[in-house]
Amino acid sequence: MELRSEWSLLHHTPTVGTGSFDSHGWYVLASYRLPGSLQALRPYTLVEALKVAQGEAYFAGVPDERAVAIGLRYDVNRWVALKGDCRVQKVGDSGRRGVARFQLAANF
Repeated sequence: MELRSEWSLLHHTPTVGTGSFDSHGWYVLASYRLPGSLQALRPYTLVEALKVAQGEAYFAGVPDERAVAIGLRYDVNRWVALKGDCRVQKVGDSGRRGVARFQLAANF
């Protein structure tokens, strides 16, 4: 079982003007390597969010986001993995939408 998470904060005080801005994001990932002959497979769940401070020039045009994904990773070998997931996300003021994503990952 793997459980991973991160939280980050960008505190920005412009050199010109007044005020300051706090934007933050986080994610939690849980995965489990299947046993025996299926050990190359790793199902996972990912929950993430991004909250951008209103008026923040550094992130101008970047909307808030919330998402949940359920997927499967297949380790082809120790250097290459294939990943696919189904994701439900809400970006900015839009409604929730479903997205299928696929990725080829290389380890260096």
